[in-house]
Amino acid sequence: MSALQDMIESVIDSWMRGNVHTIMPGEIVEVTDREVPLAFVQPSLMRVREGAEAGEAWPVIPDVPIIFPTFGDFGIVANVDVGTPVLLLVSERAIATWMNEGGVVDPSLNHTFDIGDCFALPGLVNFKIPMAESTPAEGIVIRKHDGTTAIRLSTGKIEVHNEDSTITIDGSDVTVQNPDCSLTMSGQNIEITNGVQGVTVDTSTVKAGAGSQFVALSNLVDAKITALDAAIAAALASIATPPPAPDSGATAFAALQAALSSNPSWAVSTASGNLKAE
Repeated sequence: MSALQDMIESVIDSWMRGNVHTIMPGEIVEVTDREVPLAFVQPSLMRVREGAEAGEAWPVIPDVPIIFPTFGDFGIVANVDVGTPVLLLVSERAIATWMNEGGVVDPSLNHTFDIGDCFALPGLVNFKIPMAESTPAEGIVIRKHDGTTAIRLSTGKIEVHNEDSTITIDGSDVTVQNPDCSLTMSGQNIEITNGVQGVTVDTSTVKAGAGSQFVALSNLVDAKITALDAAIAAALASIATPPPAPDSGATAFAALQAALSSNPSWAVSTASGNLKAE
């Protein structure tokens, strides 16, 4: 009975090895369609034939559908190319009809657990692929393996990192920064710096930072307009009567020049006859 049992187990084991497939790692060797998308995939684990002394590679599986997460009208897609590791998920029944029609279908073909009826799921990595950081304590990180480019999502915070530049959204505060300068927006305030100079903008003024050539623009413009308006009014008031003959505005200009000269916000260049704001 023991010999018979051993024989039955051997037959079943041999048949299972050659005919029942479930899941295994693989590697993309060719991307045949990027819109579906489909790829040729090489299974990464060798098979052992009955009576063989060594394992042998499986044939390349053609037109394997690549799985990307899809949620209603939204989805996540990424570049897959030759050498991309994938996880091969073998279907219990043939997938061709379902791939073409969707819904509940009769697979038509009778084979089961066939290695050709599989899906490729990117994201499987082995210990040879270096990771720049461990899994996050909170949230989600989308990144390049070497860490030079990453998007981090956590509660109330979004960070976009590329090389030495970052964009951070922390609640209502937004910061954009590279090695040479930064921009921070917080509420109604804006702060811009470049390591040497800086400017801060609040609801009504622009304030210069240390060593900056910026000025309080809103206050300065308002002061200059007010001074000019007062000078024009004073010049007109100083002309008691119109000049006896047309003088091309010389009398009015002289009065305006005198009025501006008396205002500390303005200086008059008499050499050129032009008005200058300091």
